[in-house]
Amino acid sequence: MTAALGDQSLAGTRVHVLRGGPWGASVAARIRERGGVARMTELLRIAPADPEPLGAAAEAWNRGEHDLLVVTSANGAEAFADAGGQPRSGGRVAAVGPATAAALRRRGFAIDVLPESVFSASGLAEALRGEAPLDVLLPISELADDTLERALERAGHRVHRVTAYRTAIVAPGADPFGGSDATPGGAAAAREVILITSASAARAVAEHLQPLPSGVMLAAIGDPSARELDRLGLHADVVAPTHTIPGLLDALGASLPDLRTTPTEGPQT
Repeated sequence: MTAALGDQSLAGTRVHVLRGGPWGASVAARIRERGGVARMTELLRIAPADPEPLGAAAEAWNRGEHDLLVVTSANGAEAFADAGGQPRSGGRVAAVGPATAAALRRRGFAIDVLPESVFSASGLAEALRGEAPLDVLLPISELADDTLERALERAGHRVHRVTAYRTAIVAPGADPFGGSDATPGGAAAAREVILITSASAARAVAEHLQPLPSGVMLAAIGDPSARELDRLGLHADVVAPTHTIPGLLDALGASLPDLRTTPTEGPQT
């Protein structure tokens, strides 16, 4: 369901975050700020890409061989800059959303193109609609599909894709649904929700957590992640209209009163 925003408290809810590191710690902090319990259920790990192709792509960008740098994640921004990619005069930069834009700005890049509201591949492609044909460099996860590439190519752009980082799907170290966590008020968490923040997160849940225990809900950061869940035979109980972590937590908090009155489904297969 897509929620109308209202009461956004996560009190009484244990929320599973599928990736650790600084990103996971930031998400967990936001969950706790809203009164929820954050549990790190690490199913995704970010690993470096082959440095030679990425380094060569960064050098080509620095020499002016591409008109536009398109970045679809904070991980991609960091990896590209770490490989030697630099801001340059005449080189335009497009970011998929606010978090990616912030990561690029931290590395000195100015943002020329940013979707207004739909922070996804389709939103970014729409933001670039009407541009004259460009030579585009796309540093991206190896697991990312070709939705954005195809949309850009249909618009007449020449796209050079390079793997910026690898997303590994790993098995959880322990039963993620075992035990109990106390909420800030001292009571045990009454609901469990898994945050689905990417298509790779959806695939990780399908690979390692099916069948889901009865009552465990899935909250997707936007329609693309929800569609990937559908493709895998899973269902998003919440779909965020704003494709950011704050937007996802807003939508989850707003949905919880309705979800409390919804009959619990059995295990999803």
